[in-house]
Amino acid sequence: MFDRQLNRLQLELSITPRGPVLIRRGRSGADPTRPNLEWVRTTVDGAPSVYLPGSSLKGVLRSHAERLLRSENIPITGTFDENARKKFNQSDRGDTVHVGTCPLGRTFGSLALRSRLAISDHLPGGSDPPGSPARQAQLEAANRTEDRNGVAIDRLLGSALPGALYDQEVVVAGRFDGRIVLHNFQLYQLALLLFLLRDLDDGFVQIGSSTTRGFGWVSASLRRLVIESRRGKLPAGRLGGLGELESPEMATRYGLFGGDHIDLPDGWTVRRDAAGLFDRLELGPDHRDELESRLGAGPWQRFLDASKKGAWVA
Repeated sequence: MFDRQLNRLQLELSITPRGPVLIRRGRSGADPTRPNLEWVRTTVDGAPSVYLPGSSLKGVLRSHAERLLRSENIPITGTFDENARKKFNQSDRGDTVHVGTCPLGRTFGSLALRSRLAISDHLPGGSDPPGSPARQAQLEAANRTEDRNGVAIDRLLGSALPGALYDQEVVVAGRFDGRIVLHNFQLYQLALLLFLLRDLDDGFVQIGSSTTRGFGWVSASLRRLVIESRRGKLPAGRLGGLGELESPEMATRYGLFGGDHIDLPDGWTVRRDAAGLFDRLELGPDHRDELESRLGAGPWQRFLDASKKGAWVA
């Protein structure tokens, strides 16, 4: 499944806080003047800076994807399900593992199957050239953090614990830029990713800590989306997923569903990449609604119909 590259996607994303956001570091530092709960930091352009870890964003999206799929009555294997741990071992064939893995695991990975989806760390002004005024402005805005106070609650008594006052460092501004990559995907998986990012932007999903206290609301803006498919595998004017690009024999072996394609609107141009290996479709934010609509009415609906016939297992 992963020994060849049949299609790939690169989605450039910008995350902007709409209020206080806290992505906590693992432990408190030794400096007593710092907040008890600090933002994670890395080095950007030679100086310490807050950043949004890709693992934090991926965890939130995976959790919400599980809710969406369960809401459609699609059987899902829990990430830490003990039966799932015993279901496969390293000697099992790849097609056997893929057929026995639920749609969530096929997209985000499982204990037995690697993830198709990778999310980079999102850095302040990450889409701007290093050292540019625009990047520097985003770095300064993101690192102009604020402190918010909190108090720990005794779960038994429902009152404040003595001496349990703490402070939190939150980010309230700045634009965090990164990218999401999909390898060898079916179009229902692309549709699911776009739906998740739409819910994140609409405020139905929050990131970080203290979300029940009002933290974690962000906007998620798609800057650019590039889809590349192996050259010559599809007729002109059509976008296909792995179910369309693989041979019928391999599609059956790996449990891929048919009809994995959409017709492209007039004016959407597919070009050959520089190496001549892939047909390349590049879209901007203005194309997002049309792409979501076609994916939702086509491959996503066919995926849901297939799941009702018992095509997916948990």
